[in-house]
Formats: sequence, C-alpha cells, structure tokens
Amino acid sequence: VVADGAGERRDELWMAGGPLGGGGGGVGVVSLSRDGALLLAAGAAGGVRVWDTRDWKWESWPSLGAPCVAAAWAGSAHGEAEAARTLLVALAGEARLCAYRFPRRHHTGAQQLRPEAIGQIDLCTLPPPPPPLAAAGGAATASVAGLAWEAGGARVVVALRAADGSSALCVLGARAFPSLQVHCVGWLRTPAGDDAPLAALSGADARGGATLLTAAWADGRVTLVPLHA
Repeated sequence: VVADGAGERRDELWMAGGPLGGGGGGVGVVSLSRDGALLLAAGAAGGVRVWDTRDWKWESWPSLGAPCVAAAWAGSAHGEAEAARTLLVALAGEARLCAYRFPRRHHTGAQQLRPEAIGQIDLCTLPPPPPPLAAAGGAATASVAGLAWEAGGARVVVALRAADGSSALCVLGARAFPSLQVHCVGWLRTPAGDDAPLAALSGADARGGATLLTAAWADGRVTLVPLHA
C-alpha cells in the first residue's frame, strides 16, 4: 500500500491494481491495525477513511474538527482481539488523544468500520514535563506531533511540540482491554537544543524484552531509546 502526497493527485491511496481514494487534501497519516483487518488514512484537509482489508470497502468518518496528525493502533501482549481494534488519534493543534474501538472482526460491511468513541486522554493533566517543554508552559501550550503504541501494548509514546519549537516525548503506560487505561510513566528529553520538528516516531520490539523507540527529526537526526519492561 502506498500513500501519494505529491503531484497532481495528492489524495490517493494506492495498492497493487490502482488507487483506493484518500481522505482529502493529501494523505497525511496511514495506519494499519495490528490484526491487519483495518486500514486508516487521514487527509491533510481533515477527512478520515477506514478500509476493511478483506474487500477494500471503506467508510468515511464525520469531521473530527481538525486534521488528524497521528494515529496508533493498540498492541496486545495477550492477543485479545478487542485490544487490537483500539485506536488512538491525535488532532492538529491539540494536546489530547481521542480513543476509539472498532467492532470485532465477525461484523461485516459498514458495521465493522464504524467505531465507538471510548474516551479522551488530556495530556495537559499529566505531571509537569522536563525542560525545555516546561519552560514553554508545559503540555498546556503544546500539541501532539507524533504517536506510537508498542506491539506489546504496554506503552504509548507521545511526542509533544510547543509553539516555540521545544519538544519532549511522553511515555504512557497503557492497557486497551477490557477498558482503556493510561498513566504517565515519565518524560524523555529530546537532544539538547533540538528545534527541528518530529518527522517520524515508531516503537518496535527489541531483544531482551525491550522496546526500541525511534524518533526521526526533520533535520536528519535519529534518536534511539530502549524502553525496558
């Protein structure tokens, strides 16, 4: 699957055989659920679509009020199907995450593609972040720039960026099932003097039970942080 964000057709999502259509305004976010059943694409103009990968039928979401800038599907150490269908979404200019849960896979057609809103995570209520974000007013003056949920499901990493360019990574302990529960584990400072925007953020399993957090910055630098259990 390829997202096309440039050229004359800026809002297309392609797979072998042709375009699937995008979220409008150029595709900015593409995210596949852990079980491979659902694919989300969000456009820079605010449109969001979710596909059922079995037949590539799709459903458009109502307006979220702002463009989606990041999305992450839950991982699960215990293999619960419900956990794998939990999604966190971050909206442009906001320091909060919106949580959704999709029906189980045995649902078909539009039923499977219409999620239930199960809550919001207000990052402004978390413990004070470290400098330099604290000097800029903390999470209350920042917005989400990136989001990653590790495959094991136990941690979510959120990149926050303040209006003055300062940034920090927040590590949340998380459980997606039977109910969504999160708590702040701590903060990770970005490289000293870093004022480049976050370009990519991911969490992948590493050896020894750790998760390797990878943060890529727009100036070409990459930050690698092992997160141990």
